[in-house]
Amino acid sequence: MLRKVPSSEHPKALVSPVIDIIDADTFQYKPSSGDLKGGFDWALNYRWQTVSEVEGKDPSESTFFKSPVIHGGLFLANKSWFNELGGLDKGLDIWGLENIEISIKTWLCGGEVLTVPCSRIGHVFRSRHPYNFPPNGSLSTYLGNSRRVAEAWLDEYKYQFYDVKPQAKHHVISSVEGILSLKRRLKCKPFQWYLDNVYPELKPMSKDIVALGQLQQENLCLQSQIIKENKTTVALAACATSKPEQEWHFAKTGELYQGKFCLTAKLNVKKPKIYLSKCSNNTKQKWSRRRRLLMLHGLCLENVMDTVIGHYYLTLTPCRQKAFSQQWDFSMELQTWGDR
Repeated sequence: MLRKVPSSEHPKALVSPVIDIIDADTFQYKPSSGDLKGGFDWALNYRWQTVSEVEGKDPSESTFFKSPVIHGGLFLANKSWFNELGGLDKGLDIWGLENIEISIKTWLCGGEVLTVPCSRIGHVFRSRHPYNFPPNGSLSTYLGNSRRVAEAWLDEYKYQFYDVKPQAKHHVISSVEGILSLKRRLKCKPFQWYLDNVYPELKPMSKDIVALGQLQQENLCLQSQIIKENKTTVALAACATSKPEQEWHFAKTGELYQGKFCLTAKLNVKKPKIYLSKCSNNTKQKWSRRRRLLMLHGLCLENVMDTVIGHYYLTLTPCRQKAFSQQWDFSMELQTWGDR
C-alpha cells in the first residue's frame, strides 16, 4: 500500500486494503470485490457502496480511490498525523463505530481516506463476538457508540440519526467535550462539507418520511424487480443488506417509493396486481397503515400462494388483522420531526 500511496504525496491519508473473507469453519479464502467503498446510513450502520468509475477506468484497476469510510479496522496512517488526530476515540466502548469515527474525523480535519484495491488482507469473520459485553448486551454498547459519534461529528445532522434511533437519546455517554475541543484546535470542517464533497450519496431524509429501509416479513423483504424496459414488478426475496432494490421510503402522504417510482396497485380486477410506476399523486399509490397492515382502498397488501403455479405473488385482499402474510415491518420507524 505504501508503494501505491506515497506518504510524501499523501501525508494525511488513511489507507485501507480490500478485506477478503476467510471462512471460519473451512478456512476457504474468498476474494471480495475490488470496486466497493465504505459508507453508512443515518442509523450509523456500515454500508457498502459500489464505485462505478475512478478517473475513467474500472476502480479495481486503479491505483487507489477515495472512500467515505475505511473497511473495518485495517489501515495504514502516518504515525504523527494519526496522533495529531487523537487516534481512535478512547470514549468508544468495547467494539463498534471505530472505523466510521476515524474516517469522518480524518476527512473533516484535513486528511483523506483511500482504498488500494490491489492490496488484500484475509479476515476470519467470527459467527459471534469474542468480547465480553456488559449485561445489557452488544446492541446497547453499539447504540451508545453510535450516539457518541453522532454528538461529536454530525452537527445538526445528528437529528437524522435520532429520527431513526430515537432510543439512543436516553443512552448515557461520556462527555464529547474533548472531541469538540480537538475539532476547534484542528479547524475541522463541518459535517455538511463531508456530505457535499465526500459522501453525496448520503441524502438527508425528507421531513415527510415516516418509515424507511427494508419492508419485511420475517426474513423476507419486499424487492423491486425489472422484468422488461419500463416495467418493474415487486416480490418478496431474502433480505440482504445494502441492496437498493430492497430500500423503501414511506411518506406521510401515503406514497411507498423507491426514487421516482411508487408502489402501485392495478385495481378493478379480481386479483389486483402490485407493481412500481412513476409517482403521480394517484389514489392507486396512496397507502395507509393500521398497526402492521399496509392498506389501499380498504384492502391489505398480502403475500399469497398461487396453488396452480406454486409461486407466491403480491396482491390486495380483505384485511385480516392476525394473518401473518399481511404483516409488514419497516427496518426503520421514524419519529415525527416535530418531536425534537
